[in-house]
Amino acid sequence: MNNKSVSTATIGYMCFALSFWLLGVYLTRWTPSISLSAIWAIHMPLSILLLVMGILAFVNGRSLDTIVFFGGSALLWSTHSIVVLPVSGHDASSPGFDGWFFIAWTAFFAWVWVGALKSDFWRMQFLLSLWLTHFVLIFDNFFYEVHVIEIIGGYLCLVTGLLAAVVSAKGIISGRIAEDGRGASG
Repeated sequence: MNNKSVSTATIGYMCFALSFWLLGVYLTRWTPSISLSAIWAIHMPLSILLLVMGILAFVNGRSLDTIVFFGGSALLWSTHSIVVLPVSGHDASSPGFDGWFFIAWTAFFAWVWVGALKSDFWRMQFLLSLWLTHFVLIFDNFFYEVHVIEIIGGYLCLVTGLLAAVVSAKGIISGRIAEDGRGASG
C-alpha cells in the first residue's frame, strides 16, 4: 500500500478499539441499560471487517497484523457463539467452559505478544493489554460471583481499546504503521 491511502492496520486496529471499548463500557457498568446482545451484534460486522483486513495484511506481507487480525476475527466470532446463542435460546455454556475458552485465547495472544517484542512500542503495548485482559477474564469466568473481577476486566478492556485506537491513529497521523520498529511504511 502507498502512504496516500489508509492502511489495513489503521482499519483493523480501529475494529479492535471499537469492540473492546464497547465491551469495557458494558463490563464496567458505565451504562447499565446496554444489552450484551446489542454489543455482540456490533461485534459481528467488526469480526468480518477484521477478517478482510487480515487477508489484505497478508497480501501486503504484514505478518504480525495478519496473525492479530485473523486471531481477533476468530475471537469475536467465537465469543459471539458463547455469549449470544445462549441468550437466543440455544444451550448455554458453563462458566467453567468459558474460563477455559479464555485460557486458550490468553495463551494465543500472549504468544503473539512474545512474537511482537521487536515491534513498535504502541503495538506491543496493545498486545500486552490484550492478553492481560483475557487473563483477567479467565478469573471472571471461573469466579463469576465476584463482580470486582468483572469490573477490573472492563477497565482493562477500555485500556486495550484506547491502545488499539492509538495504534490506528498513529497510522493516520504519520501516514504509515511501523511493524518492525524501524519505520517500515504500511
